[in-house]
Amino acid sequence: EYGNAILSRWPIVETQNIDLSISGRKKRSVLHARIRIHDDDASTRTLHAFCLHLGLSGSERDIQMARFLDSHPFARLHHETPIIVAGDFNDDPEHSQALAEALQTGAFHGAAEVIAHREGRDPEPTHMRAGQQPSRIDQVYVNNVALAALRDVQVLRGEDFPGHCPVQVDCDWAQVNQTYRAGRQPKPLPSRPPPAGQEAPAQQERADDSIMSALHREASTEWARAMQLRGAGNWRRK
Repeated sequence: EYGNAILSRWPIVETQNIDLSISGRKKRSVLHARIRIHDDDASTRTLHAFCLHLGLSGSERDIQMARFLDSHPFARLHHETPIIVAGDFNDDPEHSQALAEALQTGAFHGAAEVIAHREGRDPEPTHMRAGQQPSRIDQVYVNNVALAALRDVQVLRGEDFPGHCPVQVDCDWAQVNQTYRAGRQPKPLPSRPPPAGQEAPAQQERADDSIMSALHREASTEWARAMQLRGAGNWRRK
């Protein structure tokens, strides 16, 4: 749609085109694909991929980013769903106010920046043309869940790429699936050895009270964590 495309070796079960066009300007959109990732052990996980191409002017991009961040389904995706947003943003992340505000939520990360930081270097430029300064207008962003799968980012160079260079991002989705399953294993209830003797009923009652207190503390902790993550699931805080 408007030059955007998503190819996948896994099944694409749903697609949607989010129109970002502004009257009098070139047609722009975000292409969304819901992909079912199959692991080696036959488990599956849903990945949401968004491919976009933003406008040439800063004011146009700000409007388009705002529309995208508030669009369905992006704004309502669960915080435990892996999400990738990639494309030609036509702006360096260092110079884009819209991108800076989005990244300040801490829910999304620039893949190139993460790998460069790990390796102690600066991110490579992705767009080079004669007479122009090299820039990083082609970007890939991952949310916190997809970040766990991120392994490497490479900018491919060659004579076949005189302007925009392909950005190759390597992810290990099996690791995300394993982490997801491990986090959902039921926790065993706290247990105490059965008391003996004449004081058994009183000791059992105290043991029961201790177990209930432990469960209450754990439930309170999990609830507080859920409330904290509720606002971090989306790119923009509501």
